[in-house]
Amino acid sequence: KNQWASMGNPYKTLGASYDLPLMGGKGDHAYLGLGASMFKDKAGDSQFGTMQAGLSASGIVPVSAFGKFSAGLQVNFSQHSADPSNLLWASQHNGTNFDPALPSKEAASINTFNFIDMGAGAMYEYSSSQGTITGRDVTRFAVGAALFHVNKPKQEFLQPGERLNPRFVFYTNGRFDIPSTQFSIVPTGVFMMQGKATELNLGALMRFRVKNGTKMTGFYSESALSFGLNYRMKDALIPQIGYEIAGYGISISYDVNLSSYKEVSNMNGGLEIALRYTNWKGALYKNKN
Repeated sequence: KNQWASMGNPYKTLGASYDLPLMGGKGDHAYLGLGASMFKDKAGDSQFGTMQAGLSASGIVPVSAFGKFSAGLQVNFSQHSADPSNLLWASQHNGTNFDPALPSKEAASINTFNFIDMGAGAMYEYSSSQGTITGRDVTRFAVGAALFHVNKPKQEFLQPGERLNPRFVFYTNGRFDIPSTQFSIVPTGVFMMQGKATELNLGALMRFRVKNGTKMTGFYSESALSFGLNYRMKDALIPQIGYEIAGYGISISYDVNLSSYKEVSNMNGGLEIALRYTNWKGALYKNKN
């Protein structure tokens, strides 16, 4: 993702994750899962950077013919860094313009430091499908909650440092096929709170099945085109388009900045490209009908 490119030194973010079944049986048995993730970004004249790599473990328990409950833990190794040598400060203004030769009276360097970051979460998912003349109609929704920075890791940019507030996340998503049509509604919602800061993202996609999946699973060879909007409360409108075929998917979105910051950004937000692969044949839990 490239955020606020019009500002000259935008946020440049790269992230990836991988999840797989670790062990488990067939049918109604519980499963274990293992995941790995990586996140890195840099931003601004100071090249303020965050690097994070972590592992996660989860347990998935079928609770009905169509529902499952999962819970997991995540441990990350994280690093923060920055270089303030390219920054200009108010104390370096000589009355006419900025003079980098004037003392800034600010810290000459910022510590690069490492820390361990921990999180935990839980989710419930319901999923069912029914065969129709147009293929298989799917009804699926999930709700979940997570708590990041559970251990309140110490941030040591400058001494003596301070503790990072825990971040609470609540999310929901789903897919609701319109009966006997090729169309689906795919809603999403995310709420986050950290200290006094909050964020709310709401949106929905219209999904059109270009090709139906196999009769048995409804997923393996299905292809679909999706388009819609998301809204980040008091900040941005986010149009999105995506295409998926079998287990592969690609989506492109762009933040259109609507907040008061648009006076500087000229409403230019950030381009995001996401790639996804899902091995449906190896899915942990499949519908029985």
